[in-house]
Amino acid sequence: MCGTDGCLVKCSSVPCATPENDTKDSSTTINLDHDPTIYVSYWRKIGNKCDITFNGDDSLSYFANGKRLCWFLESKLEEQIKGLHNIVGNAIVDDYYIVVGTRSSQLM
Repeated sequence: MCGTDGCLVKCSSVPCATPENDTKDSSTTINLDHDPTIYVSYWRKIGNKCDITFNGDDSLSYFANGKRLCWFLESKLEEQIKGLHNIVGNAIVDDYYIVVGTRSSQLM
């Protein structure tokens, strides 16, 4: 999402990716614009089941792997992301790059 755009969602038993009308009624607007805190309750329930541990010397440099396209992505994290997607089956990861960013990162 960009700026203050919101996502219009009308409650129904069938998930819908597009708004059913253009009425910007605040009771049907969910604005998730750049705010990852919406996931706080989920991660609190998960607790330490998803903890990732790095050795102290793993992140001493900005260059996790200077020979790769995404040079700041930790190799172990990339392996875990690809492994998860292979298990879940919701994304093709073989021969593709993992692109990561923080906060206001933009793809050009």
